Amino acid sequence: LPVNIVKPLQDKTALEKSRVILDCTVSNPRCSIRWYKGSNVILPSERFEICSEGCYRKLIIQQVALDDDGTYSVQVGEYTCSAKLTVEAQSLLMVRELKDVEVVAPDEACFECEVSVPVLKSPVWSLNGEPLQPSSRVRLEKMGTVHRLTLRQTSTDMTGEVEFTFGKAKSRAQLRVMSDP
Repeated sequence: LPVNIVKPLQDKTALEKSRVILDCTVSNPRCSIRWYKGSNVILPSERFEICSEGCYRKLIIQQVALDDDGTYSVQVGEYTCSAKLTVEAQSLLMVRELKDVEVVAPDEACFECEVSVPVLKSPVWSLNGEPLQPSSRVRLEKMGTVHRLTLRQTSTDMTGEVEFTFGKAKSRAQLRVMSDP
């Protein structure tokens, strides 16, 4: 008898760093199946566990990451079924806000804030609405959950609003650059 999929995979939404189980039921307990993410075969590893109990087949993903987001499928003989896994970022909160800074040009101005969870992607820092990129005058640092912006060789035209943005988390502060009397 040709083997088929009795109960297909279901779409899932998971919070990053959680454990996800994708499962299906096949018609014959002795059939072998293949798991795919997109067009790539998934092999067992520290993060991917492949289990079969009777006609029940499951893929367990430990510590799901944002790049695990995508379409997963199971192939049994001629049959394939797939489901979408959506991975959502842990909600990020500001633990410590930016504080206003006042300096005399050309002294450096340093802004620091802290978020609730370490993030892999880079936040967006801006000055007066203009995104800041690392350069000889702009230093962006990340130490765990702490983010720091250092503006070197300040000038009076840099006076304005500094903003830190990461997803829904935002913090703003004022920079005042005064000229040397």
